[in-house]
Amino acid sequence: MKRKTALIFFLLGVVGVVVLFRETDFGVIDWDENVWGLMPVWLPAILLIWAVIYFLHILSYRTILGEDKNRVSILFLIKLTLTGFALNEVTPVGLIGGEPYRIMELKPHIGVNKAVSTTLTFSVMHVFSHMLFLFTGTILYFILGCDGGVAGTVLVALTAVWLAFVIFMILMSGRHRVVYSTVHLLSKIPKLGKIFANLLEKNGETIRDIDSSMMEFHTRKKDFRNTTLLEFAARVLEASEFFFLLRIFGADVNFFESYVAVACASFLGNLLFLIPMQVGSREFGMALALGWAGVDPSFGVTASLLARIRGRIYISVGVALLLFKSKKRNTETKKD
Repeated sequence: MKRKTALIFFLLGVVGVVVLFRETDFGVIDWDENVWGLMPVWLPAILLIWAVIYFLHILSYRTILGEDKNRVSILFLIKLTLTGFALNEVTPVGLIGGEPYRIMELKPHIGVNKAVSTTLTFSVMHVFSHMLFLFTGTILYFILGCDGGVAGTVLVALTAVWLAFVIFMILMSGRHRVVYSTVHLLSKIPKLGKIFANLLEKNGETIRDIDSSMMEFHTRKKDFRNTTLLEFAARVLEASEFFFLLRIFGADVNFFESYVAVACASFLGNLLFLIPMQVGSREFGMALALGWAGVDPSFGVTASLLARIRGRIYISVGVALLLFKSKKRNTETKKD
């Protein structure tokens, strides 16, 4: 994406935040006592929650590495994880910053082919857990009886069907080249198919690599299951962060309502993926979903904005780690 285009979408997000602020009544929140007064409590707490989340991602990466996990140190994986996510966060259209970086860093340790397959597999499993998280969020929407109106309920139902299809396709990727076949099928659609045809022409080899990586990883059933559990647990902890913030600020909300709110915010953020750092979209998603649960939207906007403080801290750490050069292990790298 060109820099001017990214700037336009970023500014649109900023405008969205301004409008959201003007339309939100923050008077129901005691900022002096609950927000700023308890900052020494909630900020270290959510930083700790995310330290656990990143640790789960590290364990997931080690699981995917399989026999090669002993060729890279935990300290190296900490840097790989924090910096990779930081680069993805600050660039529009996720995965265009962190994934090439991870491949480049892993290549001297395990070889280029293994670095590519491991990174692609981690990305797919990361997305897979996200789809599971969003899908369970749509199910909870109906179980809790959230009042999203006719339009909101229909949208959630359609989203649930689409997510179920994506989850099924990823599960089937162990037997078939699902990604390539799906993109190839979409390329046959009149007019719209040109987009997918160009995608195949420019990234056909990468798409085949993704399919090959997933087919190989599916044969390691225990690793596939453990990675899924680790990544999904990380998603659940993300919901725990907002549940903690909402409760400490005085919102009458339970964990499952927080879960639905985070799923909604995440879904909208991914729909508006062109906006760097999901500026505005996440706050709107939190406010919308909490409104469905009968909770004042101001709590969602506040919690989302304050969570960005935690996000900026970890992004700063991740970018700072770029200054430290990783040491290559004294082991012979496999030739690809």
